[in-house]
Amino acid sequence: MEIVTKSTCSALCLSVMIVLASPVFAAADPVEEILKEQTKARQEQKIKEQQRQEQIENLKRDRD
Repeated sequence: MEIVTKSTCSALCLSVMIVLASPVFAAADPVEEILKEQTKARQEQKIKEQQRQEQIENLKRDRD
């Protein structure tokens, strides 16, 4: 029987942890995508609101 060294055991444990953690990281990806989409939507909404404000200011200025 072969003697398992400490470094071999550590490498094996690390490999097992990575394999077991993979589903957790995969599950985080959809959440991250949703957060990115929400951030993008908020930024677009903010830009539209700024454009509306500029239009209102331009109309007021042109009216005066």
